[in-house]
Amino acid sequence: MIRARQFILGFILLLGMTGLAEANSGRLVADLSKSNIAITSGFHGTDLLLFGAVDGAVGDDILVVISGPPTDIAQRRKANRAGIWINVETNIWQKVPSLYTILATSPINKIASPETLASLEIGTNNIGLKIAAETPVA
Repeated sequence: MIRARQFILGFILLLGMTGLAEANSGRLVADLSKSNIAITSGFHGTDLLLFGAVDGAVGDDILVVISGPPTDIAQRRKANRAGIWINVETNIWQKVPSLYTILATSPINKIASPETLASLEIGTNNIGLKIAAETPVA
């Protein structure tokens, strides 16, 4: 969870330094409600609150991207064959974020240009999802 906090705070700093909003933005202060989350055998989840304040013009926007570590994911298509559902095709997606959430005060296409979103890999169209292997079964 420390990696998630570092990523969120790093992205917020990046947001302030690069001027992601097309307008001249003000100062941004942000923090998390919990600095450390212990994940033990009895862990059942927790709430995490990202809060902050911005010293800027009215109408300034904030965009936060939360991304988990990348992993490979198998996507299977099933079909009914003689009354039994079986896998008929498998796609393996590489380097898919285990969690990917975008929180924004406005639609992201109104906060930044498509070029900026692509260069910062913000949005599902910009994170480079690709199929590594297709395996037809039947």
